[in-house]
Parts: sequence; C-alpha cells; structure tokens
Amino acid sequence: MNYPAGVEAVLPDILRGSYMAASNITHAGGLHCGAHCSISTSPYFIKLMANETWYRENDLAPFDVLGVDDEPIHLFSETRRREIYANPRMFLLTKAYKLTPEIYNRLMNEKNAGVAQYDALLAQWRTIEPVLPPDDYRCRAMTDMLEKNTQDARRFRACLSLFWRYHMSALTESDIIEAKAELLGSHAPCSINTCDEYVSNFLDNLRSMLLNLPLGEQLELPQITNPGWEEGDERSKTWS
Repeated sequence: MNYPAGVEAVLPDILRGSYMAASNITHAGGLHCGAHCSISTSPYFIKLMANETWYRENDLAPFDVLGVDDEPIHLFSETRRREIYANPRMFLLTKAYKLTPEIYNRLMNEKNAGVAQYDALLAQWRTIEPVLPPDDYRCRAMTDMLEKNTQDARRFRACLSLFWRYHMSALTESDIIEAKAELLGSHAPCSINTCDEYVSNFLDNLRSMLLNLPLGEQLELPQITNPGWEEGDERSKTWS
C-alpha cells in the first residue's frame, strides 16, 4: 500500500504509543494484571498479578497484598536486576506491598496515563484518516482497533479500580451498581476482551465476594471469528 505523504511519519508513532499505552493498562507496577489482556470473569485476576508464575495455586498472595515477596527477579541477570530495582514502574516485581490509598493512587496513575495515551493516539490517527483510502480494509481496521483499544482501556481501568478498592475494604455494593450502569449497555466499540458479558460477569462475582456469597459462573473467552473471511483471505493475516 502506498500511503499519502506524511502518513508514514505517524504510523510508527502510533505503534510505539500503543505499546506504551497497553503496558500502562495491562500491567501494574511491573506485573501483568489481566488474563491475556482480557477482563478475567473471576475477580481473583488481581490476585493472579502476584501470580501463578511465582506462587503455588493454593498459596496466592494475601487478601490486601499486591506484589511478590519471593524474589523472582533472581531469575534475571545482575545487570537486569539493577535496572528493575532502579525503575519505579517495576516496584511490584521487587516487593509485596499492603494495598494502601498511596499504592492505589500510584497504580491508578498508570491506568489514567494509559487511557490518556489511547485517547491521544486515536486523535492522532483521526488527523490523517481523511487522506487515507476509505475503501482500504487496513485503514478501517486501524480505526476499529484504536477505537476498541480506547474503550478497553477505560473498562480495564474501571474494573481494576473496583477490585483494588475491594482489597482496601473501601468498596460498596452501590459502587458496583453504579459501575454496571456506566459500563454496560453503552454499545461502546470495545473488543471481545472487555465485552459486556465479561464485565457483567466480573462485577457479579465481585459483588458476591463483597457480600460473602458463592461465586457464580465464570465465562470462558469466546473464540474470535471473522464472518465472511474465507480461509486464506489476505485480511486474516493483517491486524491479527
């Protein structure tokens, strides 16, 4: 594809920016906080930040603790360990912390930065969209991807905020009801990873945990298909 003049300078910025934005959303203090970048329907997904990589399944982090305390960074080289200790963004990879308002705000600053980055990337793409071929599926796919990424980021942020507040004993049932009203049924162009079914299931299970009720069904991530795209279609190899 031959892009109009000036477009080639924007695309690398969007790709680099997307990487940093995704890191701010799907990681927290250096640890992954999602299940393959989707909303895990079990609210325990934040516990798994601390996570099955470092803890036995029956020995997860305590209720109000985030981070790791068994020094997994010994797996890295000495040079890399020094880099990790010196990087404030990696603080949960070097120590387990009791979740306090200070730690909560620090983590939410990451999420807020990720949402702002996605907003900026989508706005940047919109500036060049008018000069792109409107019938080229790759251009439409980029618009679709950025719109969904932006909404995914907002939904991830909301679910993380609720669960962390739960761990600080600062969450109420009203908070969950308000989140449902805000997030569900909006027809926002989110991806399948943060679809209404997933978010609703997460919020229902979080409410059950808050009220000491049995957890309900935990949905499996449905298979992603592209109706109408024949096997071998060039489009199936792009933006996958």
